[in-house]
Amino acid sequence: MYNHIKRIIIGITIGIIVGSIIGALGFYGVIPREFRDSTTYATVKMCIGLIVLIVDLLCVWGRIKPIIDKHIDKNGKSATGTIESVRVISHPKHFTDDEWSRPSRFACVISYNTDKGKITKEYPPTPLTSERELYPFSLEEGNEIPIKYLKKIPKMSIINNERLKMAYKAEHSNDLIHLVMIPTIITALYIIAIIMI
Repeated sequence: MYNHIKRIIIGITIGIIVGSIIGALGFYGVIPREFRDSTTYATVKMCIGLIVLIVDLLCVWGRIKPIIDKHIDKNGKSATGTIESVRVISHPKHFTDDEWSRPSRFACVISYNTDKGKITKEYPPTPLTSERELYPFSLEEGNEIPIKYLKKIPKMSIINNERLKMAYKAEHSNDLIHLVMIPTIITALYIIAIIMI
């Protein structure tokens, strides 16, 4: 995940540098004003289009991921993983609650053995839950944890815990409408803006 963020930051930085160079060349008259204006207009249009495309792809991924997870849950191979590290992200409104009942998200790095060797994977944060709700299951470093993975692509896996799966379904029960409406609206607005301008 950090590599993806790094690439995005590098891309944004390159875009700023290139845009600044074009702007400076236009400002000092090195390139004709008409060329500068048309290039700027095309670049802005393209950048907004890329932003819309990224949002659309994220929303599409939001719809595809539960389908993939369901497939892994149904057809995946079971394994026992080991929690290598856990990062606890507590809900800001509940910082004063005791750790046992405080709603939190748990971001785990888990390693597990497959037919293709050992896999170490960083999982996205769990749904908002508490240690009390998970008991007797515990997300602590060094603990064993049930995993299901695809035999052909063992990196594709899920934490095989019924309470976490139920919490995920409850937390994302209204996602469908948002993941359909958001890309539809922003794509429609982008197309209208391109036609009108």
